[in-house]
Amino acid sequence: QPSFQWERILVSWVPPAVALAFVISFELGRRSRLRQLQNQRNQIGTNTISGINVGATILGYGGHGTVVYRGSIGSRPIAVKKMLKAYHASAEREMSLLISSDGHENVVRYFTKEVRGDFVYLAL
Repeated sequence: QPSFQWERILVSWVPPAVALAFVISFELGRRSRLRQLQNQRNQIGTNTISGINVGATILGYGGHGTVVYRGSIGSRPIAVKKMLKAYHASAEREMSLLISSDGHENVVRYFTKEVRGDFVYLAL
């Protein structure tokens, strides 16, 4: 009789426990893959076409989700403005204004632009 009760317990509890372990394992793997994908979308490395290196130091914040990071092009220190791609027209307008006033002592210099994922990066 006692072994029959243990069999009943094992038969009723083991399959749901195993299923739960699989679900948890799947969810943890999914979250890890999402984190890696988000990191890839948000980073620019040395192997980019324009050669913009974006550091982790935040210099400031702007409107519409704009963030300015410390960065470099080669050995030259720059500021990298990260804007949402939805405001690409605003980025284009800002670039044209910076280019037209290039050389003025009170205006930052525009170096290059890169579009990556959902963001536009301006090297200033």
